[in-house]
Amino acid sequence: MPSTLPRSVRFRTILAHAAFSLALVGGLAFWVLTHWYPAGLLDIQGGTSILIWVIGITFVVGPILTAILFRPDRKGKKELRFDFALVLVLQLSAFAYGAWTLSMQRPVYLAFLYDRFFVITPQDVIGAIPDEISAVSPWSNGPRPVFVKLSLSAQLEAASTVARLDEAPPMALLPGGYAPLAEGMPRFKEIQQNQETATTSPSDTITVPVIGRAGQARAVLDLKTAALVGIELTQ
Repeated sequence: MPSTLPRSVRFRTILAHAAFSLALVGGLAFWVLTHWYPAGLLDIQGGTSILIWVIGITFVVGPILTAILFRPDRKGKKELRFDFALVLVLQLSAFAYGAWTLSMQRPVYLAFLYDRFFVITPQDVIGAIPDEISAVSPWSNGPRPVFVKLSLSAQLEAASTVARLDEAPPMALLPGGYAPLAEGMPRFKEIQQNQETATTSPSDTITVPVIGRAGQARAVLDLKTAALVGIELTQ
């Protein structure tokens, strides 16, 4: 039996669902861009397309399906409740899957190895995290920048191979070999000397590559504090 609800209820329901969907994707986008993927990390990790997909599918499965199915002039109240509940389940399931995918690809560490940073995700980490590394402050609310300590033989191996890598090597996935970024100061000074041979003006900063899963960026390191001060997308 058709519902006795006024037709204006349909419009208000669609509008409310659209507002709910906007708040949902807006909150996710804010968190992704300010905590999980600050600066240009979303691009070099290939997360931009995933975020766009999540935003798009949330609106398609949400308000648009509600507009199609929520017809008080043709359906009874029980049917309307069932349809609306089904739409919400589909919408939230798609949203949760997209958010989970973004969370699993987010950078949790920026591991400095030889002359560059590698983006390390939660799935990459092998082994327990030392307390010393857990205490490292996240950069811009996001990943923790760390220095990968290597033996002499491992340093020689890294020197011969790391420049050709477009993903993190196994030695960068072991948090037991991580150290605070300040321990890399001698190596940063060497890089500074090499970079200054090609320029005429000395600098208190160096720029090094950041290697993500889908691209590269440039990190700026302050040599006075051995701190990561910024990440810039490369053209």
